[in-house]
Formats: sequence, C-alpha cells, structure tokens
Amino acid sequence: MATEDNPPKQRIVHHTAGSRFDLISVYQYNEVTYGKEHAERYLDFIDGQLSFLAEHPAAGHIVEQHPSIRVYTAKVRQRRAANGHRIFYRLIPEGIEIIRILHTAMNWTGYI
Repeated sequence: MATEDNPPKQRIVHHTAGSRFDLISVYQYNEVTYGKEHAERYLDFIDGQLSFLAEHPAAGHIVEQHPSIRVYTAKVRQRRAANGHRIFYRLIPEGIEIIRILHTAMNWTGYI
C-alpha cells in the first residue's frame, strides 16, 4: 500500500522506434498545416493520452489479430466523424510500450 514515505510508482511510457517516428511525423504535419503552436498543443494532447493509458491500460481494446496488443483512439473532439490517432501499445511490467501512433484515416494493418 502506498504511504507518504512510499508513494505509488508512476507507470512509465516506453516508446519503440516506430512510435518515435510517428510522433515526429505528427508534429511535422501539424506544424506545416496548422502552425507551430497547434503542433505543440497536439503533441501535448497525445502525451496526455499516453499518460492516461499508462495509468489505465485496460482503456484500449485488444487487437484481434494481435492479442498482446491493445489499441486506443485518441480524439480531441469526441464526435464520431472526428479524426484522431490510434495508439497501439502493449503492457509491460513498468507500464506500457507504445508500438505505433497512426492517424485514424490510415490502414493500420500493414504497420503493426
């Protein structure tokens, strides 16, 4: 049990090379299309979603074709038609490992 002298450990978010590449691509696209401020705000949003998943790893759905992988759709606007990013991750003892972060318009099956 966590106490004042022994606080609960924060669960970590570990990135694969693929997810790092995806974050760079997301930033570059948003910077070119919408500007630097928007790109930074969107990456902050994604980072917040990753922290949420580390603390609540069951929030994502199991990927049927890959049972060890979960997917969570992060959307700034929760409308059904709104675009966002699918975050593919797996549970590791310290938290979660982010495999890929792909736009919802992409056919993700070739990337996982």
